[in-house]
Amino acid sequence: MCQVNTEPMMSQTHTLLVVVPPDIDDDASTSEIVIKEGEDAVLHCAASGVPPPTIVWRREDSRHFRINNQTLISKWSGPWLNMSAVERAGSGAYLCIASNGVPPSVSKRILLNVLFAPSVWAGRVALRAQSGSAVTLQCTAEAYPPPHAYWTLNGEQRLANGTKHRISLTNRGYRYTLTMAVGEMSREDAGAYRCHVDNRLGRAQAELFLHLLTTTTTSTTTTTTTTTTTTTTTTPPPPSTSVPPYDTERHLEQLHRGVLENSGLGDPYIVLSQHQMQNLEMATTI
Repeated sequence: MCQVNTEPMMSQTHTLLVVVPPDIDDDASTSEIVIKEGEDAVLHCAASGVPPPTIVWRREDSRHFRINNQTLISKWSGPWLNMSAVERAGSGAYLCIASNGVPPSVSKRILLNVLFAPSVWAGRVALRAQSGSAVTLQCTAEAYPPPHAYWTLNGEQRLANGTKHRISLTNRGYRYTLTMAVGEMSREDAGAYRCHVDNRLGRAQAELFLHLLTTTTTSTTTTTTTTTTTTTTTTPPPPSTSVPPYDTERHLEQLHRGVLENSGLGDPYIVLSQHQMQNLEMATTI
């Protein structure tokens, strides 16, 4: 107030408002939290400033999230973020953003980790490869904490990374891709493969069946009077199951889809005629 001592006295009042940019109290706010899948999560963001700041919550990856069993939302306002029965898709980093019109706005990153036992599946349960060729097997798994992963053959042999098998594991968040490339396919490589994943909450496995395809070749020798036809096998004769003539097209179709039914799954060796192999190769390239 400024004042002039006159009769009567004259004065004028001014108001001074000191604004303060927002600030988030780390100690009073939620830090990283860990819950099991299906449990509730409560996140708190304590902020101060003049005027009092507003709080907005978003996911760091801009994905939608679910709050209080409501429909998916992209943001939430208020100092508290309550999420019920959180699923694995709810895990990730959340940002609480405080603003009051006085720059700069501030934010705090709060990481929500959702624990769950592994699950794993194979996109193709049966694959085929010719002798001497290379083939890649793949499984997809979900787990947190990060799982330990490995491959076995025929339920016994644990496979190691090397020149014969090239094993890799990649992930994006809690989803993992398990890949194994088998080189120089031979009789010993055919059979039931399993991809295993485990963490402290449990374990899971998926099975793929790798078939070795062998083929027969037909050579024709012509003389002036007779024609002789002989049949030979391009690989040493393994214990094999020939595809019945009446069932050839069905098996070719199943092979093309990567799924063998009935007895086909139980035998790792399939012998096809040269004509059948050509049909299979044509179907594969279409």
